[in-house]
Amino acid sequence: MEALRKVRTVFLDLDDTLYSQGAGFSDELRGNIERFMVERLGVRELEACELRRAFFRAHGSTLSGLRHHFGGDAVDPEEFWRYIYNGIEYAAYISPDPELVRMLRARDPEYRVCVFTNAHRDHAVRALGAIGVSCPGDVDQIIDVSAMSLRCKPSPSAFARALELAQEPDASCAVLVDDQLRNVKAALACGWQAIWLRAPTETHLNSVQREAASDDAALLTSGSVPPNASLLQLHDIRALPSLLPAVFPPSSRAP
Repeated sequence: MEALRKVRTVFLDLDDTLYSQGAGFSDELRGNIERFMVERLGVRELEACELRRAFFRAHGSTLSGLRHHFGGDAVDPEEFWRYIYNGIEYAAYISPDPELVRMLRARDPEYRVCVFTNAHRDHAVRALGAIGVSCPGDVDQIIDVSAMSLRCKPSPSAFARALELAQEPDASCAVLVDDQLRNVKAALACGWQAIWLRAPTETHLNSVQREAASDDAALLTSGSVPPNASLLQLHDIRALPSLLPAVFPPSSRAP
């Protein structure tokens, strides 16, 4: 396993990285997205699920795919975000994570830590709040899809914009921690460092992760990412001090 080089800015993905969406949360969110497609865009109900999956795979997010397919004027981002997150009780699905909070609060202030997500800021704030993470405070900045002008990982332009927003001038000093292998691959291609937060077994995958699992398998066998043995991997975000001890002192983990 290769060692990380000098790191100055850590970019943490949100969903299924800082917390697990779990079956209930991901199912409710997917259902809201598909209802939006049916009610607002006239998509046939039987086709909504497959279209949502296709748009996510091709464009990094369902919203980007919808705007590409139907045209930007047909899909207002703010309306989309209000619709899909409306009524979700975050506390019912996301539990406080004192160990993660302790790790983040023990961070050396010399380093910058940002949440880098394809989701909207309101969702990020609510999810982080349910975990017990504050911003600013426990993390320095939320870089969301609206701040990136709707650009999404794994697009190279999203990574370039994230560096600008975080005021990190050197891509080689940035490290991405993400559960999606395609985003890890894209970060490496953009000159970043990256850590793949990989579910330990398929039995631990929620419905969103299961949809991405076949894509991850294809990437691993295609030779388009480093061999499995050389990919920096974690199975638990709380073990991040083991790979970034200068940023997150290992003593920040609970005994």
